[in-house]
Amino acid sequence: MFIQSFGCQMNDYDVARLTEVLRKDGYERTEDPEQADLVYLNTCSVREKSEAKVASAAGTFREWKRKPGAILAIGGCVAQQEGDRLLKRIPLADVVCGPDQIAAVPSLLRRVRAERRRLVATDFLDVESYDFLDADPRPGDVRVTAL
Repeated sequence: MFIQSFGCQMNDYDVARLTEVLRKDGYERTEDPEQADLVYLNTCSVREKSEAKVASAAGTFREWKRKPGAILAIGGCVAQQEGDRLLKRIPLADVVCGPDQIAAVPSLLRRVRAERRRLVATDFLDVESYDFLDADPRPGDVRVTAL
């Protein structure tokens, strides 16, 4: 998995949670997207022109997306607020999910592979739904790209 995060400090925490959940599902983190079968773009809606910037970033993975089994996921606040519209705007995206759906990402990825369809998951969860997470970011786990 290759994770690129755009935005705020909350995104750092979300990436740590995402990394933890995906590691438990057998994924390993890489800094080279060419070695990854999953690229996850984590977004922040507070920054200016966030949606345009994530669409542009997604476009840089056009060639990579031709790899068999390659999945491009877009998460975070932009994904939360745009939902289906983001999936329509970025045809390369397989999954669009909000921050509350981080725990569901592994099952979303399995569904994308099994059902060969694109998915949107932007439901909100109660605070108690996060009890199972023990995110503890390791050095180098989070890479933040300024917008």
